[in-house]
Amino acid sequence: MYHSRVLPLKGVLTVAKVPKEHIEGMIAARNLANELLEKKKPKDYAATVKLIGGAYDSLLSLDRSFCLEKEMLDNGQDIIDSAATANFMTCMPSEAKPLTLSQTQALLTEFKEQPCFTMASAAAQRKFECVQEIIANMQRAISPDPSITTGGPFYTTVLNRLALFMRCTDAKGKAVYGKAALDSEWKRMEAEMKKEPLSATLSDLEPFQCHKWLLSALQVTELSTWVCKVLETSQASSNTKATGSSSGVAGARTSKVAKAATKKDNKTSQGTAAVMKYF
Repeated sequence: MYHSRVLPLKGVLTVAKVPKEHIEGMIAARNLANELLEKKKPKDYAATVKLIGGAYDSLLSLDRSFCLEKEMLDNGQDIIDSAATANFMTCMPSEAKPLTLSQTQALLTEFKEQPCFTMASAAAQRKFECVQEIIANMQRAISPDPSITTGGPFYTTVLNRLALFMRCTDAKGKAVYGKAALDSEWKRMEAEMKKEPLSATLSDLEPFQCHKWLLSALQVTELSTWVCKVLETSQASSNTKATGSSSGVAGARTSKVAKAATKKDNKTSQGTAAVMKYF
């Protein structure tokens, strides 16, 4: 029995007859490959290639055309990595999808549990984990090193996406991102830092610390000055509160000691009088 298959030939459709045993062989080869994958459950793409390669002779004996699948499998890591990178970028902020650092970190944690991550090459996985570490540092107000762009287009794209964590709205209520947002917030903070008494906190300065690579050299120097000023103000405030609190505690302690001493003196006087009456 034959199965018909339509094939193009010099612009004319022709019908090629495929023997039934060939169809059965194709199905058997692919069923065997699926069974191997189900049984061994390879952890990554490299393990998948190795598994199929080990059974290649058996698969080829069932279907000579399986060499096409093997060739695609051998050259498929780049395709897998590209797909994984595309999925990874959906976890990063964009102008159409504003995200916070915490939200992005949560999405990347979920991404690492998905097959697209586990099937990616070790090199691609290291890149993804490196970015997750960068974001963890930004959550601690540590800016990325702009030199990461020397690592290639992937890191250049990542750094551009990281800049989108800096955002605000302009006077018209329009969303502003990246360097433009940082400059707008910088002007606002300049006015805040001139106020007396100073009410700005380190939390107010964290966005600039996180995005320090977007600042100019002069702004970086000014930011250091602001940090020192905020720390000095905070320390002075703490000392004032501590002094007032200590004075109150000291006063209460002195009063308590005085009362105890008076009580002891009275008791001692009473005891002396009791003894003296026997002399």
